[in-house]
Amino acid sequence: MELLEITLQVVVAVTGLAGHFYIKKKNHLGYRFWIVGNIAMMAITIEKGMYVTTALFAVYTWIAIEAIKEWGGGIADNHQVSGEQIKNPE
Repeated sequence: MELLEITLQVVVAVTGLAGHFYIKKKNHLGYRFWIVGNIAMMAITIEKGMYVTTALFAVYTWIAIEAIKEWGGGIADNHQVSGEQIKNPE
C-alpha cells in the first residue's frame, strides 16, 4: 500500500470515531468529522473503482451536510434538536 492510501485510511478511521464520539455527546461537530472522513473514503473508493460505494459515501456526506443545516450550522454553546434546547457538552 502506498503512503497516501494508508494516510486516507487513518483519516477515515479517526474522523469516523471522532464523529461518533461527538454525536453521542449531542454535538454537531460529529457531522463535520464524518464529512471529512466520507470525503477521504470517496477518494479511496474512486481509486479502487468502487463507484457504488463512492456514491453511498456521497449520500452520507449530503445527509451530514443537511443535518448541520437543520442543527443551525454554527458552532455555539446551545443547540436545538427536535425542539429541545441542549447544552453543548464540554
